[in-house]
Amino acid sequence: MINRASTFIVGLLVVGLFHKYVKGYYWRVFCLFPILAICLIVVFLPRSVPNYYIVPVIAFGLAIQNASFSKIEGMGYNNAFTTGNLKRSVVAWSAFFFGEDKSQHTAAVNYMLLVISFGIGAIVSAFLQKFLILKTLWIAVILLLAIINMIYLNALKNAKLSNLLCK
Repeated sequence: MINRASTFIVGLLVVGLFHKYVKGYYWRVFCLFPILAICLIVVFLPRSVPNYYIVPVIAFGLAIQNASFSKIEGMGYNNAFTTGNLKRSVVAWSAFFFGEDKSQHTAAVNYMLLVISFGIGAIVSAFLQKFLILKTLWIAVILLLAIINMIYLNALKNAKLSNLLCK
């Protein structure tokens, strides 16, 4: 039987393949497509489809996202679970205030913003699910498409700038 753990592990392995075969600075963008496709498919599934079919597929997509996006400004973080980010934020704030380690300020702020963003996203999602039910995933789809487009436009801009500098 396929379960969440096995599909999560397969998702982590897929990231290794993406990283090996998709060369370049923007390889992580390709890692957004599986979760985008999964969200699009789940939105159109009838409500009668049991969660034990849906959750492993979502675990696969989240594993890809989790392994692909694991650093912010060179510091490790977790984008699927927030307890580690909360711990890192509190430890960094403690070192900043009590240990007088001024270098911890950036880490403390970044981790705090991650935790706050996660909390706001969870609250907004829970509120919207009362009204939109499964259609709440459309918001995730729209956000993912916006992010992919922003990255793509940034890559095009950088390519044009690079071409101008090479001439």
